[in-house]
Amino acid sequence: MPVIGGSGFFRFARGYVQLNTYSVNLKTNDAIVEYNVYVNHY
Repeated sequence: MPVIGGSGFFRFARGYVQLNTYSVNLKTNDAIVEYNVYVNHY
């Protein structure tokens, strides 16, 4: 999942996101997901 620049402080930000799914319960529609976000700011 790419990270692209926005406005203000993150105008020149670039990076990526890694997702890890640890568990999913389809009965209750619950999930445990880890997000690792890596951002470079120029």
